[in-house]
Amino acid sequence: MKKVVSIILSVTMLLSITAGLNITAFADELPASGKCGENATFTFDKDTGTLVISGQGDVTGVKRFVMESVGEVVYYDFSDFSGYSEIKSVIINEGITRILPGEDMWCPSFSYNENLASISLPDSLLEIGGQEGYFSFDDTAYYNDKTHWDSNIFYADTFLINAQDAVGDVTVKSDTKGIGNSAFYMNNKITSIVLPEGLKSLGFYSIRECDNLKSINFPSTLEYSAEWSLAWNPSLTDVDLSKTKLTEIPTGMFWACENLKSIHVPASVTSFGDNAIGSCYLSDIYYGGTKSEWSKVKISNQNDGYDTYALSTYIAKKAVNIHCSDGTIEAENPDAVKDDESEYSIKLSKHSYVYNGKTRKPGVTVTLNDGTVLKEGEDYTVSYAKGRKYVGKYKVKVTFKGEYTGSETVYFTIKPAGTSISGVSRLKKGFKVRWKKKTTQVTGYQIQYSRKKNFASAKTVTVKGAKKTSTSVRKLAKKKYYYVRIRTYKSVNGKKICSSWSKVKKVKTK
Repeated sequence: MKKVVSIILSVTMLLSITAGLNITAFADELPASGKCGENATFTFDKDTGTLVISGQGDVTGVKRFVMESVGEVVYYDFSDFSGYSEIKSVIINEGITRILPGEDMWCPSFSYNENLASISLPDSLLEIGGQEGYFSFDDTAYYNDKTHWDSNIFYADTFLINAQDAVGDVTVKSDTKGIGNSAFYMNNKITSIVLPEGLKSLGFYSIRECDNLKSINFPSTLEYSAEWSLAWNPSLTDVDLSKTKLTEIPTGMFWACENLKSIHVPASVTSFGDNAIGSCYLSDIYYGGTKSEWSKVKISNQNDGYDTYALSTYIAKKAVNIHCSDGTIEAENPDAVKDDESEYSIKLSKHSYVYNGKTRKPGVTVTLNDGTVLKEGEDYTVSYAKGRKYVGKYKVKVTFKGEYTGSETVYFTIKPAGTSISGVSRLKKGFKVRWKKKTTQVTGYQIQYSRKKNFASAKTVTVKGAKKTSTSVRKLAKKKYYYVRIRTYKSVNGKKICSSWSKVKKVKTK
């Protein structure tokens, strides 16, 4: 009788605890069917292990919840069909255009599916993968099959997915239709890339921050580029897109390619997005259309406060030659932007602070190119944004006076206080990590783990809620060591501002 009462009480407590939670599923197994995007659905045949995704447009994933213990719900926003050992085959039907990572995760699509051995991608697919070095299909049977690798490059069906270990002059396989997100990200060993005819798309961060990359051959079939695809490539001096079918140079595509001097774009291009070209000394744009057609091209002037570097600034100052099919719009002031940038430098005494509840006010030093230090009050004034005691990014505006004119805005950041790991315990194919709670100016936590001490190919889990003190990570390799660290974050205006990482803990899975 006492045991029955105990059971009834336990069930009552469980129901009362979970009554206020918006929980759509408690699933450690993939459902038989469901929605995985606004216009995308999936079906899963458990008997054959076949996952089929159908519909139109973007796939944003299937959310998974795990009830770890009474009163504690651990939410994994892996969103991309990752970590399911029962998936053996993936078929994505025509109509799907992008497979996107989870909102709060860098987690790429279909990773950690250890038995996944067959992949079929549609011709309509334009973008797939994670961000900043996270790759789709990682730690799968398909990935571990060396027949899907060529010259240290991993291919999944018609997409190049991972080229982190490519070296020298790279020629992409002839049947490749797209370059996955982050495929070449921060690969400083490559010097050139030849993209084949038939390739249609470049993913997010796909060829970003490759310090020694000097040339890219773009095919006539290229019709889509995701944002920031070719940013921060300092060795690029000339880019020729003239034969492509691109209609837009998207946000950040060539941002901070600091030595880029000229770019060739087809007449099909009708717009340049935010930060599309900038932070370089561009001298020539070769446009495939007429002067009249160029005048109708939309050029964004939204550049995150770096308007001096923006393409719109080059054009407004008449600092760049626009070569059109019926003549050239000559640059009247070719050194205007360069002169603006080289006249002085502005330095803050500190660019980053840790939140302590006190108002922050970094000092400002303005120095001319010849070494002359200007005097505050005499040569310029400084104004600071309000509310500089909370976590956030703040403006410092320098307004020149006397013989110096104009103004410039620089920024500093207040980061949330960090936390530390109080313990890591072993689980079957996983681990549980506990940490010290931080509730002031904190939105949540990010836990990062990797098989490598330097956190190469690390994965990141985001835990929402400052009052949380633990989470579990599962679907890992068994009996393997993992390095774990944590940091806090606060969401400010839709962006995460993070603390420094904690000290690293090491754990071996069961």
